[in-house]
Amino acid sequence: MLNLAVLNKEGNRRYPKCDAFVLHDQHLRFDQAAKAIVEQDRRPGGCAALSCSNLPFYNFVNFCILKTGTLALPISILLKRREVAYHLTDCEASLCLRTRSPVPANQRKG
Repeated sequence: MLNLAVLNKEGNRRYPKCDAFVLHDQHLRFDQAAKAIVEQDRRPGGCAALSCSNLPFYNFVNFCILKTGTLALPISILLKRREVAYHLTDCEASLCLRTRSPVPANQRKG
C-alpha cells in the first residue's frame, strides 16, 4: 500500500545521504534520528509517546519512531501531568518525546 511512510522509506533507501528534514539551519536524515532513538534502547514492538505541538518536525520524529519498529503513540499537549502519566503507564511507553504546551498547566480547564 502506498502511503507517506512508504514514500519516506523509499526516499531514504534511494537517497541515504540527502536531508529528510530541513528547518532553518537544521539538516537531518531519517537514519540519524532513528539511530538516536535506537540508542535510547528502543526495541521493535515497544512504544514511544509523542506529545508535540503543531510543528514541522512532528511528522519527521513520528516516522523516525516508526522506522525503529516502535509504536508511536500521539498524546495531546493539552493533557495534564496526571493524564499523561496514565497514558504512559497504560501503553508501557519506554520513551516520551515532548514539546512544551502553549497553555501553562495552571490555566488549563478540567
